[in-house]
Amino acid sequence: MSSSDLSIVVMSVFLYYFSHIATEIRCFTLFATHFHELTALEEDVTHVSNVHVSALTDNNQMTLLYKVLPGELYIYNM
Repeated sequence: MSSSDLSIVVMSVFLYYFSHIATEIRCFTLFATHFHELTALEEDVTHVSNVHVSALTDNNQMTLLYKVLPGELYIYNM
C-alpha cells in the first residue's frame, strides 16, 4: 500500500468518525486546525455550520480579531 493509498484510508476513517460525532452524538463543537476537509461536513449534515475566528495577515504575521464569523477560513503562506 502506498503512502497515498494510506492517506486516503486515514482520511475516510477520520471523516466517518467526525461525521458520526456530528450526526449521532450531535456534539456542539468540532474544532480542528490543519484539517480543512472537515468543512465538507457542512454540505452533508444539515445542522453543521462552519465558523472561524477572524484574523488579519500582513508581512507573515497574523493578528486574531477575536470575532467569530460564518464560513471557513484558509490562511496560506504563514
